[in-house]
Amino acid sequence: MLSFQRIAVPIVALSVAILGLPAVAATPTTYEKHRDQVILSHYEHPSPAMTGCTDARGFVNYATAALWLQRSIADANNKLAAVRIGHITGQACDQSIDPSRANLWLSTMLRPYFLFKANSLYFPGRLTAAAADNLVAQMWAYAAPYSKRSEAADPWSIYDSENHDAQAESFNLLAAQAFKNRNDYKFRTYADGSTPAQQYQAWHAHWSNYFDEVAKRGLFIEVGSPIYHGYLVDAILNVYNFAEMTRDEVRDLLARTEGRVCARLYRRADGTVLTRDCPTGLRALRRRGIRRRLLLWILRRRRRHRLLRRNRSGPAHHRHEQCRGQA
Repeated sequence: MLSFQRIAVPIVALSVAILGLPAVAATPTTYEKHRDQVILSHYEHPSPAMTGCTDARGFVNYATAALWLQRSIADANNKLAAVRIGHITGQACDQSIDPSRANLWLSTMLRPYFLFKANSLYFPGRLTAAAADNLVAQMWAYAAPYSKRSEAADPWSIYDSENHDAQAESFNLLAAQAFKNRNDYKFRTYADGSTPAQQYQAWHAHWSNYFDEVAKRGLFIEVGSPIYHGYLVDAILNVYNFAEMTRDEVRDLLARTEGRVCARLYRRADGTVLTRDCPTGLRALRRRGIRRRLLLWILRRRRRHRLLRRNRSGPAHHRHEQCRGQA
């Protein structure tokens, strides 16, 4: 367990740190100072170290921090271009590892790609074509055999544990999003015969259903775990930051929440609608805290479901009689 704790902290720390965007104000806030210290620590002291059979895990954390800080950009891109999926899953160190269950580091490939690729909404152009192509190739090497569209149907079908499941399924969603938006991948087929577009639709629906289910039931399963819950939140934040929403899906979301979603819609040239603006318009919103907004959304959803149940059940005294009769 001690070795697991040592690798858990860097993953979660970096994923939370990179969510904020650079400050507009001249004087950094306490949050911004802490965020920058965490990112700098990953640049100066990558974890794990960039040596041995786990070197690629160190590469992705170091490179993400370097590109964020705009330091050693060429070196960071070269290291991302050298990453291989066997190092990410750990098979390069231990051939007995089941890769289908080795999913806790998959998100480290997603973040540099979506943050820094050529058409990123955040920091476009910091990632070279070679680095971007290799990250997508390694994503495909894992997603093609292990992402199965049929597993997206049940939001409560949890494989291994909630945090492993969330890490795998957030990767399945966002990797499919990357594939479907690239001409060199969008016509490929997964091992289960599905296309990237079909995979994306299935996993997008899965996550929408999952959030609805969590909203109805309250807390996540592993909310009490000091370690596992961090991986779960990490996966959710990746979905929050990088997943697309189409016009119809946004309209449906607004309708189901009776217009109480506090979001402005931004339409891109390809017709995609996002619930977030470019980095300049996003900075102030992100400093308010993603977790706080997610919690407010869950609370609103719970309140809505309570109201729906109350309206369907009739007056209070009638509901009481029904419950007594059923008992």
